[in-house]
Amino acid sequence: MARNQKIIDLIDLLIEQEEPITVRELAESISVSPRTIHNYLNSREFSSLVQSNELVKVPNVGVRLVLSNTRKIQLLTKLKSSTVLSYNTNNFDDFTFILIQLFIKKDHISFNSLERDLYKSKTSIQNIIHELDSFASRFSCSINQTRDKGIRLKGQENDVRSLFLFVLTNYITYSVTESYDYRITSQTEFILNTFFDTDEKTQLISVVDVYEKAIRTNICENDYNLLLLYLLIVIIRVKNKFYTETSTDNGLSKSADFQYAILMKYHLEQNFHVILPDTEIDYLTRILMSTRKQTNAITDNNENKVINQFITQVGFQLNVDLSNDKELSENLYTHLRPAINRMKQGIPFSNPLLDYVKNEYTEVFLSVLTTVDELESKDNIFFDSNEIGYICLHIIAALNRSKNTRKLTTALVCNEGLSIELFITDKIESSFKEINIVKVYRSHTIGDLITEEYDLIINSTRTEIASPNSVEISNMLTLSDYNTLKHYINIRSIEKTPKESFQYKNLFFFRWNCSSQEEFIKTSCNYLLKAGNVTDNFSFTVFERQKKSSTYVARGIAVLHGSKEEVIRPSILINNLENKIEWDGYKVSTIIFIISNDTNPTIFKHLLRKIMRIASSDELTNQLHSCRAIEDVHMLLTEKII
Repeated sequence: MARNQKIIDLIDLLIEQEEPITVRELAESISVSPRTIHNYLNSREFSSLVQSNELVKVPNVGVRLVLSNTRKIQLLTKLKSSTVLSYNTNNFDDFTFILIQLFIKKDHISFNSLERDLYKSKTSIQNIIHELDSFASRFSCSINQTRDKGIRLKGQENDVRSLFLFVLTNYITYSVTESYDYRITSQTEFILNTFFDTDEKTQLISVVDVYEKAIRTNICENDYNLLLLYLLIVIIRVKNKFYTETSTDNGLSKSADFQYAILMKYHLEQNFHVILPDTEIDYLTRILMSTRKQTNAITDNNENKVINQFITQVGFQLNVDLSNDKELSENLYTHLRPAINRMKQGIPFSNPLLDYVKNEYTEVFLSVLTTVDELESKDNIFFDSNEIGYICLHIIAALNRSKNTRKLTTALVCNEGLSIELFITDKIESSFKEINIVKVYRSHTIGDLITEEYDLIINSTRTEIASPNSVEISNMLTLSDYNTLKHYINIRSIEKTPKESFQYKNLFFFRWNCSSQEEFIKTSCNYLLKAGNVTDNFSFTVFERQKKSSTYVARGIAVLHGSKEEVIRPSILINNLENKIEWDGYKVSTIIFIISNDTNPTIFKHLLRKIMRIASSDELTNQLHSCRAIEDVHMLLTEKII
């Protein structure tokens, strides 16, 4: 392999020379002896790339290549496709190593080479290949095995590239370092350095720079990094002559992005000596359509109406009025148009903050997940969990704006003296802008405390205060105390909720023993159909959503829902599984099935809000997991949720 790379380096060096260069100079440039240079020039590997009449030897002067411009591009293309990618295999585990090999190589990968490179037995490698095939199937791809040749990745090229992007952004470990370009993340920097040398990386960045100059604005930072990775994938695949399939167009050629894609194609071909067919223009167009620009204008009044309805519904679920937040509606419009394009064009989009949103803002995630139907139905798409996570970030930002924050009139109960009182007050109010501590009670004045006069009572003493708006903390203000206060703020209900007896008629609880995700969906949908809650087409819509997006949320909970058009009677089904099952790569104990439509009564919305609040708390989720009967769930909802 080292010899082949040296010969490629030699040819690359000769292409750059306008005048003859001596054998000694060539030897010094690629760190070999002059004798070795002579051997390379007469080798089979050299002649397979360079024709005999193209190498001119000038006695006592040196050697040079005589090439036309067309021939030079052809030869450079061959060299690039033959170049050994200089990535450090120590950065990859065995699973990722094989995937990367499958992406960057045109031919089959032999079993012998895998045994040699990984120091693994045939049995161990077969086990990894089985895992790879299961993983690839999530992207409609497969691992094709041939006894004599080895393994190869099979699938539509668009699907293969989606798989490649997922692996790059999720499976390659990297260390956080300072990038030479402030817009490039450490992860993107590491990936580019893995597959490209310094010159190639600079050329790639210049292609994106040309695009931004053409559109006269910058694209958002996350999209900027993703665009670099998409282009890297295009270059690697095209070098190996893997091209995207013929496009159905869908009006792509009439868009401005199509013209920008032609411009980008030209610069990619010039910088990387590749030839991109017209199908790649369509692919580039779809990618450009999906990027968010830093300047955007609101022009679609109908779309504004749908977005405002969505904001109102989310606000109701979160019990906060967001309807007058114009910044939120503008930000959502700017985000949603390219997001919808991504969904329509089947372009995956990674969200590095998704797990953080699911865990830290579970109630927001569930609120968006269960109200996003209006946005989806308008354009006949399904948002995946990554896109839902991005929508959540806009909602979270709105919740954190002071104009949307209602101050909680708060009493502090503390027996530790003035200095500790001041410390706790300062720490709490600086950490929670929603809390306004208006009075402090001590042991000798606690009898004057009228709990109904306060939205919140923070109790740092051992004295028990029997009130639903009382929260106990320690005087050390631990992480657990912060989480307790945070949860209270998140779940607090402003208006009075209906009587529990009326709410619970919409709630069902089971303890089924299902072995798989598919079995659970079929079993639950059959139950709902027989109960008259859904139509016979409802299960199809649930499976369709499951294909498009992960429904795992957090804390061992998955949340399902189907099309509201197929719902006859709103209801909520909670199932505590007898045994945990695999669910989108996680182990799930509890599955919450939300069956809702436009006829949801207010009473049902209150019930849904309570369940969302349980799912957002570690403590309450553990209690939910342990429920064994519907009465246990009723008690949890009644006693723990305000």
